[in-house]
Amino acid sequence: MPATKNAEKEISTWYEQYRDQLSHFAMRLGLQHCEAEDLINQLFLELWEKQTDLSSIEKPKTFLLTALKRRLIDQYRKKKSNLFIVTDQLSKEETEPGPQFIMEQAEEQARLLTHLSTTYAGLPKRLKEILYLKYYKGYSTNDIASSFGISNRTVYNSLFEAIRLLRSRLSKK
Repeated sequence: MPATKNAEKEISTWYEQYRDQLSHFAMRLGLQHCEAEDLINQLFLELWEKQTDLSSIEKPKTFLLTALKRRLIDQYRKKKSNLFIVTDQLSKEETEPGPQFIMEQAEEQARLLTHLSTTYAGLPKRLKEILYLKYYKGYSTNDIASSFGISNRTVYNSLFEAIRLLRSRLSKK
């Protein structure tokens, strides 16, 4: 049943006064502009349809922001529960990769590994040794520095240079 004339006027006033603030609030919480507008319109329509007594509300902005936030939470929960229903309905066959996909992935990994090995082999000997000790043997920077007779800073710089070279050469794939 629609609201009375006074309530209708008050709802209309609140709508004009707080619509933009409510919209910005909803968009900050992750909604798109059109979704925010729809949710706000639904909120005001519900106030109008339920004949809500607005005269007892002292802080309309707070009331509306709280109501909108609750609607957002309800909408999120509904989407989340729908997601579980949909994923539960998927059969195991639909989610497991097929043999063709597995073979393609294995071939791609083999190509990538070959390219990485070739790129690593193309690094200067000292950079390869420092990378090997740091990332394959797990040596600390201090251990590497003392074994090469160089400073910690040189080890850091060498690691940086080796990784930079690897990245640049790998990206040229």
